[in-house]
Amino acid sequence: MTGQLRGKRVVMTGKAHGIGRATALLFGREGARLVLADVNADGGNATAAAANPRLPNPSCGSGAPIRCSGSA
Repeated sequence: MTGQLRGKRVVMTGKAHGIGRATALLFGREGARLVLADVNADGGNATAAAANPRLPNPSCGSGAPIRCSGSA
């Protein structure tokens, strides 16, 4: 990939570790504007900083998990 996501906005959750982190880093390298969220604030902030090195204070939102009930 070479800049295929430049200027695109991407909302991602669960990006503190593993494949989620790898995906966020790849999308950041490809020029996407990322909105990241994770319940692990420290890991999420580290991913945000690595994925958006040009931003002065990148951060990852975190919060309590949302519970859903019902059937699909």
